Amino acid sequence: MIPSVFQPNVSITASVGGSVILECHTTADLVVAWFWLKQIPGQKLNPIVSTYYQEIKLQEEFLNESRLQFKVDNKKSALIFTKINSRDAAYYHCGVLLYEKLYFGGGTYLTVNDAKPVKIIQHPVLDSHHVGDSVNLHCTIFGESCSGGQSVYWLRYKPRESHSGIIYTDGDRKDQCETISVTGSTVQSCVHKVPKSLASDEIYFCSVVTCGKLIIGNGTKLIADGKACFIAHIPIYS
Repeated sequence: MIPSVFQPNVSITASVGGSVILECHTTADLVVAWFWLKQIPGQKLNPIVSTYYQEIKLQEEFLNESRLQFKVDNKKSALIFTKINSRDAAYYHCGVLLYEKLYFGGGTYLTVNDAKPVKIIQHPVLDSHHVGDSVNLHCTIFGESCSGGQSVYWLRYKPRESHSGIIYTDGDRKDQCETISVTGSTVQSCVHKVPKSLASDEIYFCSVVTCGKLIIGNGTKLIADGKACFIAHIPIYS
């Protein structure tokens, strides 16, 4: 019978300052070594702790982490976090060494709820524009991101067309975001330039992916009235 390794929680959520236990189980009778590894999405695996029979070895960067504990008991091991912070958000993979072969569980993703949730405010543009003009749309993002950072997207919705969707992701040169500090909080101010192909009845949403969540702003609608195009702020919330 091939031994198995399983982590009972595919994902688990904890709050900043709280605690959490990540568990791992195996059906094997004799485990030579246990492993726990951390992986921030898009980055390589980073070893946290390993055992060889009764000897426990923490990796150097975690040696002074008194808020991190590791326990092992026969067919079960646990990674225990206290005083959680946003940098703990990541995938955690458990593995065992059995008969010179490595076996891994499916992983557990730890989501950390920040005490200061991310909020997006889109600002209305009060000036009128002629159809065919370019327009700058503004949004402000409040709150700190998790350890994996955050990605900014602009979404365009056309009620009568089927090709609505993402029109900008990080790295587009015609868009600019700058991070500033306001009264101790992190604020990101972003500008999206709508090109000359300005059409009527388009809705633009500023959105952010952070901490494993998609957060969408309240939207800015372009309204064509004869030769002029007015920008209206609309109350649509995520």
